[in-house]
Amino acid sequence: MKNLYIYFTLILLITGCTTPQTTYSLKGTIEDTPTANKAYLINSQGDTLQKVEILNNQFKMEGGVTTPEKVYLAIGEHFRTPFILENIDAELLVAKNGHLKAPNGSMHSLVYGYQQDSLYLKVEKDYKDTSKKEFTGLDFMDEEATKLARSKVEVKFRNLRNVINEYQKDIIENSENTLAKVIVLSENYDWKRFNVEQRLKMLNQYREEIGDYPMLIQLINGLEENIAIEEKRKTVMPGKPFKEVTAFNKEGDTILLSDIVKKNTYTMLEFWASWCGPCRGEIPHLKKAYETYKDKGFEIYALSIDDSRERWIKAMDEDTPPWINVVDHAAFKSDPVDNYAIDGIPASFLIDNQGKIIATAESLRGFELDRLLLKLMSENN
Repeated sequence: MKNLYIYFTLILLITGCTTPQTTYSLKGTIEDTPTANKAYLINSQGDTLQKVEILNNQFKMEGGVTTPEKVYLAIGEHFRTPFILENIDAELLVAKNGHLKAPNGSMHSLVYGYQQDSLYLKVEKDYKDTSKKEFTGLDFMDEEATKLARSKVEVKFRNLRNVINEYQKDIIENSENTLAKVIVLSENYDWKRFNVEQRLKMLNQYREEIGDYPMLIQLINGLEENIAIEEKRKTVMPGKPFKEVTAFNKEGDTILLSDIVKKNTYTMLEFWASWCGPCRGEIPHLKKAYETYKDKGFEIYALSIDDSRERWIKAMDEDTPPWINVVDHAAFKSDPVDNYAIDGIPASFLIDNQGKIIATAESLRGFELDRLLLKLMSENN
């Protein structure tokens, strides 16, 4: 793997000695019938760089960048694999499985070089095959079977992450290309090896070398925000009083969380959104718990942070959640998200009728929620 990193570094150095191209031309092909008629090029800050028509399963994007930039290709609202946009002429292929075959520019090849390594391809296939085998036809309401399947898949996923982590470590620690380090660090999840303090130190050093590169500033700001979120999260830990939430149901009525808390023995505040797969994956289990304990004083106050009313309503029509459903279309900029230090969903908080938070996070997921509610309800009898 390290030899592969060295190879792509040499390619980058060689191409850097030639006369640089000042524009890019990307010709895209979609293998499957597209579900939308437009393709988008979106940068890491979420800004749309280009929007083009899809005609006969093909599209074309042209322009220029001053420095290589991490971007995403979106077909309609569906995001594809990120790639590094460089001033090259290349072809993009959106495969039937939704994967993007990205252009092999020198920076892209360096940052994502592990994707061409035989070990990575072997481990990736092993992970996908295991996931398909274990989850196809699995009864997710069967605790033992689910736990066994997840444990097998998690082993394969860790193997995959380890391959990626080792490749990224080589770049972060050894590459002389500062921009490549910034992009790789944005995709690195090895927090044990590179913790928040180390990342901030490295990024500030990179800033001295390449200036205020947008992604670099975004990463610094994000890490500093995470530090602030961790401090705020201490105010909504078990044992702390809940914070008020004011939101609206689909009829437009205001529903206060405090009113629900007063009426019930236990209220679960559940942050979710229509686009969040894990959130919606929890709904069948929540329905089971709700059906079992709703007449014993258990209520769910499900706060959607969808910014689109239409998508929120559509998701509720599809999943038919029977509990209290409200929304704050300010999404991640909403007061509840800020007050509860939410940086990802699903996020859950169990509150007793005295207004005290008694459980959060993983203790409210799946079978753990079942065990906790059984224990609490038994103690109240």
